[in-house]
Amino acid sequence: MKKRTIHITLLVAAIIWGAAIVPERSSAGNGLDGHEWLSWSNDSRQLYLLSFLHAYRLGFSEACLAANDIGNLKWTIKEINACEEKQMRFSRDLPELNKEISDFYQRYADDRNVGIDVMLRQFSDQKHRSASEIDALIKANSPL
Repeated sequence: MKKRTIHITLLVAAIIWGAAIVPERSSAGNGLDGHEWLSWSNDSRQLYLLSFLHAYRLGFSEACLAANDIGNLKWTIKEINACEEKQMRFSRDLPELNKEISDFYQRYADDRNVGIDVMLRQFSDQKHRSASEIDALIKANSPL
């Protein structure tokens, strides 16, 4: 239990630290989108991706453990692992992911209102969509 408290504390610290060094969110209030993404330096984008994905993975794992504890489910390690397997995975490294997102926003200027969180889901190993597939889904008003 002490280990989990330390992890949650580190997660909160990382989020606060990341918020302090990453430029302010878009004025639309809808979170980070392509307009803002393209205004950042490459280093800021890399840091954002690193922080986002680390916090996502840690948060997802903690959610699986919390669901077990709160629901008094008494899951086995195998069941907890099965829960954690549902999280997004990325076989691309950070520079490649950064480039794909940046290239998408540069190539499809009309799609810059799509949030980074949505873009990451589309580029995940589970969805594994190309930039042109994402653009086609957006143009067709299909769910992403």
